[in-house]
Amino acid sequence: MTKLLNLDELPTRDLGKTVVLKGQTHVMQPMSLGAFVDTQRLAQSIGEAGDVGEQLDAVIRQIRGVFPTMPEADLRELRMDQLQALFTFLANQETDAVGESPAATVDPTAQRR
Repeated sequence: MTKLLNLDELPTRDLGKTVVLKGQTHVMQPMSLGAFVDTQRLAQSIGEAGDVGEQLDAVIRQIRGVFPTMPEADLRELRMDQLQALFTFLANQETDAVGESPAATVDPTAQRR
């Protein structure tokens, strides 16, 4: 008997993280293997880069890697506290981020997994 795994038909996993920025809703997208490698390289370069502009560009590329619908211009207008909240939200599990951030809310109509 032949076994078949059709990766093309594997449904995309809902990561359960959504961010609202300037009234627009942005749903977190799963990271591809290539994007994961790029993110690791970017994280390393952030630590090595002495130029704040280069660091900011790297951070924006990381965020847009998982939220491709977020306009770069909107990300550049974030306050530092908003940027920190976004990183905390992304770094923590969904329930942890909701509990730790007053800006994070749970959609009461959403089904829990």
